[in-house]
Amino acid sequence: MYRIYYFSGVDRMTESDFNEVMTVLPEERRKKALRYVNDRDRRLSAVSYMLLIYGMKECFGIVDFEIDFTEHGKPYIKDHSGVYFNISHSGDECVCIVSDKEIGIDIQLIGKYNPKTAEYVCSDHELDLIENSNDKAAEFTRIWTIKESYVKYTGNGISSDLKKIDTMLLKDKVKTTRTGNVYMSVVGI
Repeated sequence: MYRIYYFSGVDRMTESDFNEVMTVLPEERRKKALRYVNDRDRRLSAVSYMLLIYGMKECFGIVDFEIDFTEHGKPYIKDHSGVYFNISHSGDECVCIVSDKEIGIDIQLIGKYNPKTAEYVCSDHELDLIENSNDKAAEFTRIWTIKESYVKYTGNGISSDLKKIDTMLLKDKVKTTRTGNVYMSVVGI
């Protein structure tokens, strides 16, 4: 079982909207959100956690929880085995997935294509796919979301050698969707 919670429009939130979201958050998360310098980042932090609160309550009946981290930095719900989550955001959109098994999610706006970045994180096969694509930026973004969601799934983070992650081998473990200018990939479903 898994459920995805999505929010688009943090840039359109009023100060009143933001303050209302902040009242729902635990004190530690409020402090974390307010540490961000950029207003968008504060809003993304707050809204994505609000999505997690909603998901934990709706899917598992959990209304009070604490987040802890594995030795590699993967967040998990403390004292609730069998409950997993992942959060991602890009631009003014954020997404949260909750599940009863390990899961990873990434959302990314299609941006400008940078060949040097692609060479650093993509295998030769993936570089060929990008090079032969009619939309290099979109193809790179698709590949990136798969890699990012995979390392979030495994808990290894982007400190992994992303070039060694073959997205072709993950096709049975990943679901990727594109809506407008946004790709979203989920690994572990």
